[in-house]
Formats: sequence, C-alpha cells, structure tokens
Amino acid sequence: MDTEIIRLQAKGKTVLVRSLLLQGLLAVDPKVGPRGNKGNLAYYLDVLPYLMALDRVGEEYKMSIVEMAVRWAWELGCNVAIFGGETPQQVYEISEYWKRGHYLHRL
Repeated sequence: MDTEIIRLQAKGKTVLVRSLLLQGLLAVDPKVGPRGNKGNLAYYLDVLPYLMALDRVGEEYKMSIVEMAVRWAWELGCNVAIFGGETPQQVYEISEYWKRGHYLHRL
C-alpha cells in the first residue's frame, strides 16, 4: 500500500484514484496507436517506447497493460478507484481485473 494513502485514511479521509488508464492511453494497443491520432509524431517518439516496454512486462506476467494498471491501483489500497471504458465490454473486462485482486495473487 502507498504510505500517503495509509496516512490519509488514518486521518479519516476517503482516498479516490482516478484516470487509472491515463485517460485511455494505457488501453491503446501499442502496435496500432490511439484512434484519431494517426501520424501524431509525439505518440511515436514519446509514448510508444513506454507502452512497448509495459507490453513486454505484461507478456512476462501474462497480463495486459490494462490489467496491470487496474491491479496496481487495487494494490494501492485506495477507497475508490474511478475508471471508464469506450465500450461496455471494456468496462466488464476492467471490473473482472479488479475482482482478481492485487497483482501478487497472480504470481
């Protein structure tokens, strides 16, 4: 658990985390890129290397980038996690990842 979250909760605060998928960026297929951003050089230079690295880590642990993000947020121990999806299927998948618990349950 994050020590700042623990400290705030000890003071009676409700801790919310939002934008678990960085406004959808972590849900992007690294090999395709974000919709509507075709030819965006910043994506290819600044973002793609990180998404590809996360994708490799995910392959090692047999998890998608989205699953890793959701389960990491679970591990933080916050009171509320806010996430969204573009389709009902995405929301269902994210909720299934959440139900699996923190990432250590997977190892």
